[in-house]
Amino acid sequence: MNFKKFISSRGTVIALLITVIFGGLVFWIYDSGYKNMPSKIKELPIEIINQDPDSKDLAENIKAKAPFKHVKISSDLKKGKQNLDQRKSYLLIAIPAHFKHNLLQGKNVKVKFYLNDSNQMSVSSSLNAVANKMGQEIDKKIQVQNQTIKIAKPQLAKLQLELNKQRANAEIEINTARRSIAQAPKQMQPALIKKLKTQTALSQKQVVKKALKQKQQIISQSKQKALAQQRKTSSFTIQHRNSVPKGLNNALAPFFINITLNLGTLMGALLLYGVYAKFASKIGRWKSFAYLECTYLLIAFLASLIVSVIDLKILPGSMANYSNIMFGHTLAIFLYYNFNTIALLLLGQIGTPINIILTMIQVVSGAGIIPLIGMNSFFNLVHYISPVYYGIQSDFNFLYGGTFSSEQQIGFWLLLVGILLVNMIIVTIRHKQPTLKFDELS
Repeated sequence: MNFKKFISSRGTVIALLITVIFGGLVFWIYDSGYKNMPSKIKELPIEIINQDPDSKDLAENIKAKAPFKHVKISSDLKKGKQNLDQRKSYLLIAIPAHFKHNLLQGKNVKVKFYLNDSNQMSVSSSLNAVANKMGQEIDKKIQVQNQTIKIAKPQLAKLQLELNKQRANAEIEINTARRSIAQAPKQMQPALIKKLKTQTALSQKQVVKKALKQKQQIISQSKQKALAQQRKTSSFTIQHRNSVPKGLNNALAPFFINITLNLGTLMGALLLYGVYAKFASKIGRWKSFAYLECTYLLIAFLASLIVSVIDLKILPGSMANYSNIMFGHTLAIFLYYNFNTIALLLLGQIGTPINIILTMIQVVSGAGIIPLIGMNSFFNLVHYISPVYYGIQSDFNFLYGGTFSSEQQIGFWLLLVGILLVNMIIVTIRHKQPTLKFDELS
């Protein structure tokens, strides 16, 4: 009888619901969030930097054959590198100045690929493979074209000499024919001149046709020889910017750091909510809320002092970045605390399961494993209000390199101010803080 009451209590029912909801919901979150990768890699924007006006055809050819949907062609390499560091583009393909001229002169020319390794591992590894494949295709084309020109050049020069000789002989024959026509009766001269022009045009046409055919044969044969003699030297280079040390742990470090920080603040906010509720009944809501915010800020500062040292000691990072990383972690922890406080101020301790669900959503929308472009519309929209997203991007920049875009900076400060305002509004309208008494669930 007691067992029947036990299993039918509100606590047991709530436990069952939480288990089912979490098990099914978390699976849906990750399944829907990650199923678009790696097929969505082709959606990543890339940029072709063409610094040679004579190489427009090559730039357009690369654009047409690139396995990406969004390819931009420009000429500003400095701006292109800035876009790469801000993750507005994910791959740069640079054609240097005088590329075509140097190619025709038989000089060594190289197309440069620039990759920003300070990105999600799924992006950097996939783009590295794509860049190598594209580079090999460009390399083959350049080398074959260069070698074809070298092989064909003497034969084309010989063909040109023969054409010049034929033109000279044809000119002599035409002049001889004109003199003969001049000695013919006047009434016959128009017909003879017309016939000469027709024969001359036909003869020139045949000569040009034969020359073009010979030229094509020379180029075709030269290309076949060039393919057979293809060198092993490379006509492309891949330059890695903001390199990430090898190891899955290093590539995923920004993700793990911020997820664990968020989980820590989730539990911390739950404990501090109880302190806030107790003091609110004694000293007033606003004073208690002010104390709560000051406590959040102090904990954020002290925790970031210690956590940042631990991170840099574990990771192969430089302690020279300590102040930047510590400042970034301070802001992130303060933001995480306030974000996890919203549900607590609204619902009391029962808001914790909601915070856990929101954390699970941020595992995807935080863009620590896959880029925004690889997410479905739900997660792509949610990332704007995901504190973990800004924390992860901050750690990518400070640990491995890169810069915040203006949109990210504005988004971070708007989110922080917005969350503080939401909490202040809840404090204003909530006169009594709900507290869950677990013994009443039986």
